[in-house]
Amino acid sequence: MLKLYEGGREGCSPNATSFNTVIDAWSKSREKDAPKRAEELLSKMEELHQQGYADVRPDTISYNAVINTWAKSREEGAAHKAEAILNHMQKLYEDGREGCSPNATSFNTVIDAWSKSR
Repeated sequence: MLKLYEGGREGCSPNATSFNTVIDAWSKSREKDAPKRAEELLSKMEELHQQGYADVRPDTISYNAVINTWAKSREEGAAHKAEAILNHMQKLYEDGREGCSPNATSFNTVIDAWSKSR
């Protein structure tokens, strides 16, 4: 979608919803690299937002989806990764970033990740 938009297709402008949909798809995937791919998309969202793509700013849904992807992962260190994203989210919120405040889902999903950790 981003490539189409950058190639001149005005109707294909990426936004947080389109990215969140793909991140959610990764969270439902059983692919081993799903959490890493979801986190890469979140990083891409942050990068694009900093470059001026206002509609691509990650929000609570974005961060929670990546936290959930790590929580479902069987990868070693997944709970640490989920908690690190929660901590990053909390810091952004404390620094005044609107729209990305951790909520009950954020905390409960990290707790779930720790309950499944090895």
